[in-house]
Amino acid sequence: MSLYFLKETEEFKRLHKAISLGEKGLKITGLVDASKPYFLSTLALESKKRIVFIQPSSFPLSEVEEQCRFYLSQLSSDLSLSSLPSLSENPYQEIIPSLDSVSSRMKFFYDLIHNSSSLIVTHIFGLLKPFPNPQNLKRFFLNLEKGETFGRDRVLDILDEYGYTREDLINSHGEYAWRGGVVDVFSPWEPLPYRIEFSGDEIASIREFDPSYQRSANKIDRILLPSLREFPSSSQFLQEWEEKIRGREGIRHLKDMEEKIARVKRADFFPSFFYLSLLHKEHFVPFNHYLRNSLFIINDIDEVEKEWRETIKDLREQYAELKNSGKFCLPPEEVYPPLLWKQIKEEAIHWQELAPKRGRKTFSFSFQSVPEFKNKIPFFLQYMKKLQKERERCFIYFSSPAVRKKMAGLLSQSEILHLESSTSSVFPKDGAVVLLVGSLHHGFSYPQEKVVYFSEKDIFTEEKVIVSRLPVKPFLSHFRDLKGGDYVVHADYGIGLFMGLMKIEIERKNREFIEIIYKDEDKLFVPVEDLNLVQKYSKAGSSVPLLSKLGSPSWERTKARVKKAIEKMAKELLHLYAQRKAMKGFSFSLGGDWQSEFERTFEYEETEDQLRAIKEIMIDMEAEFPMDRLLCGDVGYGKTEVAIRASFKAVMDGKQVAVLCPTTVLASQHLKTFRNRVVL
Repeated sequence: MSLYFLKETEEFKRLHKAISLGEKGLKITGLVDASKPYFLSTLALESKKRIVFIQPSSFPLSEVEEQCRFYLSQLSSDLSLSSLPSLSENPYQEIIPSLDSVSSRMKFFYDLIHNSSSLIVTHIFGLLKPFPNPQNLKRFFLNLEKGETFGRDRVLDILDEYGYTREDLINSHGEYAWRGGVVDVFSPWEPLPYRIEFSGDEIASIREFDPSYQRSANKIDRILLPSLREFPSSSQFLQEWEEKIRGREGIRHLKDMEEKIARVKRADFFPSFFYLSLLHKEHFVPFNHYLRNSLFIINDIDEVEKEWRETIKDLREQYAELKNSGKFCLPPEEVYPPLLWKQIKEEAIHWQELAPKRGRKTFSFSFQSVPEFKNKIPFFLQYMKKLQKERERCFIYFSSPAVRKKMAGLLSQSEILHLESSTSSVFPKDGAVVLLVGSLHHGFSYPQEKVVYFSEKDIFTEEKVIVSRLPVKPFLSHFRDLKGGDYVVHADYGIGLFMGLMKIEIERKNREFIEIIYKDEDKLFVPVEDLNLVQKYSKAGSSVPLLSKLGSPSWERTKARVKKAIEKMAKELLHLYAQRKAMKGFSFSLGGDWQSEFERTFEYEETEDQLRAIKEIMIDMEAEFPMDRLLCGDVGYGKTEVAIRASFKAVMDGKQVAVLCPTTVLASQHLKTFRNRVVL
C-alpha cells in the first residue's frame, strides 16, 4: 500500500470523477502543509492532465518542487516537473532579475515547447507575465554538435543576443570568452562550463572544463545553450519595438522615451526592458496559449488573492507617480492582465484551510501533521509502541542507510516490529514499522487509512552542516571600515594612503579602481579585481608609518628582511612540532552512538565556529600524539559546551576529567551546567 493509499480512498475517487467531468470551482480542505506535495503528485499521476500549481509568493517554489520530485519517484512515475518563478513582481524597479529565476523560466519554456511539463509549480505573477510566442521560443535555445558546421562568429553573435556577458576568463554562469578558435561558455543549466574548439567553421570538439584551473575534462558530443532573455534582441525586433513605442497614443514623456530608445539601440538593456519589450505584442502571448486544458490548483486562495490585490494596488500607485514625474512605463494591467487572473480563479481548484461542508464541489480529507520529537528518543519509541498497538502502518524515511541502521538498532532494543526496505511499495503487516531511505522533509498521517509517515527531521534535530568557505581576502574584511586618508599596504608597492574608489574609462568601458597615494604624491590605481593585493595597515602602538616611494628598492629590502625572520621562526616551530609529534599520547576512540546521541540533546543551535572547534578537538583527541590547543572566545559564545563534549568523550573511554576554574563562582556555574547536560 504505502504511498498509493490516497487514490483508493472514496473521497479521492469522487474528486477524480469531478475533474474528469470538467467540473469548475472545486474546493479541497483537510490538507496539512507536509501532505500537499504528496497530494499534488498523486493527483498529477491519476488525472492525466497537466497541472499548474499556484503558490503564494511567501512560499518558495524550491521546497514544493523538491518534495514533488521525491514523491513522484516514490510513486514510480516518470512525470516531469517544471518551476516557473517570477522575474520580479515589480516591473518599475530597475533591478536586474536573478540568473536563477531567468534560468528556471527558460528551462520551463524549453519543457513547454517539447510538451514535457506534466506538473508546473509557480507564483501568480510568474504565470501572468506574457510568454514569448512559439516562434521566438524556438530561437531562444542554441543546439551545438561536434562535427557540425557552425562558424565561431555566428556563435559569438548568438551569445551576445542571448545576453551572455563577455569576460577574459569565465568563472560564473551566464559568461563567455573566446580566443582564436576557442569559445568558452558557461550555461546556467550546467555545473561546469563548455569549451568549444573550431577548425575553420566546423566544431572540432566540445569539452567540459574546470574554471578554477582552466583544464579540459569530459568530451561531449552536443550541448544546449538557453537564452538569458525573454525577448528577442535582433535589430529587426528592436526597430519594430521603437516604431511601436513612437506610435503609442498619448505619449507625453518624450525625453525619457528617447533616453530609453537610445539605450536599447546601443544594446544597453536596462532591467525594466524585460517588461517594456511587451509593447511589441505580436512577439508575446498569454499563458493560456500554451496551457490550454490544464488543471489549475491554487494553494491558499485567500492568501494569493490578498497578494494580488495589494501588489496591483501598489503598482498602480507607482505607475501614477512615474507617469507624473515624466517617466515612460507600461500600466500594470498590460504586464499582469487582471482578466486572466479572474479566469484562473473561476476555473481553478481551491485548496483552503476552511471550506463549506462536504458537498458536490467540496472535498474533505483528513490529513494530520505528525509530532516532532527533537531527539527525545524514549518518547519516540513509546509513540511507536502506541502506533503498533493501534495497528497503524508506519513508514520512516532517513537521509542515509547509516542513520536507518541506527534506528533499526533502537527499535530492536525496544522490541518494536520493523523491516528495512528499498522500496515504498512494500505492504507491511499491521503494526510493522518500515524503514526507508529518501529525502522526505516532513511527515504526515492519514488516520482513516491507519498510515503514518515520518522523516528523519521529525525525530532528530536537524544536523548542522559546516559550509566550507574560502578565506576572505584581507582587503575585503576591512573595506567597509576604510575612509580617505587611511594607511594601506600593497603587497608589491608598500605603504600608501587610501584615497577612495574611482571609475576610469578604458577602451570604452568604465572600470573601478582604488586610488593610493605614495611618497612625493605619486599615485597608484589598483583594479578592484586585484584587491587581494591590498590590506589595511595595522601596527601595535600609535606611531605613523612612513609612506613608501614608488620605484624605490626599499620596500623590496623590507620584505626580504621580514621573509628571512619568518623563515627563521618557521624552522624553530617545525623543530618544536616535530618533537611533539614524536611523543606518544593517549588515542581516544572514535565517537560512537552514545556520543552522537549526547550531542543531539544540546538544546541550542551550534554556531559555525563552535562546530568547527568541536570537530577539530575530537580529531586531536583521537590522534596518537598529545593535544596542543587553546580555545578562545568571548563570554556566551559556547566554549563550555565544547568542553562538555570533550569531557564526555574522555569519560566514555574510562578517563577522569578535571575542570579548572579561576574562581569559586565560575566553578559552581560549571558544575550546574555539567549536571544539566550530563545527568539524564
